[in-house]
Amino acid sequence: MPNTAKTRKRSTQTSAPRKRTRSPEPDLSGKERIFQAAQIHFQSHSYASTRVDDICRAAGMSKGAFYLHFRTKEEMMEELFREFFLRIKNEIDEFLRITPPSPLAALELFRKSLEVSQAQLHMTRLFFESMGAEISGPDHGLNRWVSSVFDDFAKNLQKWLKLPDSARPRIRALISCMDGIVLHWAFFDTPPSQRKKQIDAFLEMVDHSTSGVLPG
Repeated sequence: MPNTAKTRKRSTQTSAPRKRTRSPEPDLSGKERIFQAAQIHFQSHSYASTRVDDICRAAGMSKGAFYLHFRTKEEMMEELFREFFLRIKNEIDEFLRITPPSPLAALELFRKSLEVSQAQLHMTRLFFESMGAEISGPDHGLNRWVSSVFDDFAKNLQKWLKLPDSARPRIRALISCMDGIVLHWAFFDTPPSQRKKQIDAFLEMVDHSTSGVLPG
């Protein structure tokens, strides 16, 4: 006769619920599934240790389907980087479109941008780890593209604030400063108390750059 105690134990172990991992949404296009699967996968894996096979498995797709959209993992990463930046830009543009300009609204825009960035530091770190040389190189297209996104942000913000064109470099400097803060958070273990001090100091700079010019 079988040992019923052992059988019961094996049965209990077998029926224990497995930890489910998040999967891409089923109604996405092939490229969108790859992007979403990559972002989910990278939350717990490094770029260097990730293979195309890993991304395909997370997306529930074949390698052949992956190569219909991208030639390499690096090409996928660059497109994901651009898509990530454009999504943030579109959210900022929508904020400017529906929000009446005021010094307080400008502070809220920058504060929200920093809050969103804090929640996505793993992606920021990942992008710069995988494409740091491409982004920082002055002769590379990706670096020029990032600069153009920031320039466009500064132009739209300057017009929204109803400031003269001469104020645009000052706004561009604020955006660069914010980007530097986020990069510092991404690569250094900055404690929450220190982050709060950095945010408060930065928002004070924003306040000095907009107060006294706009209607309260």
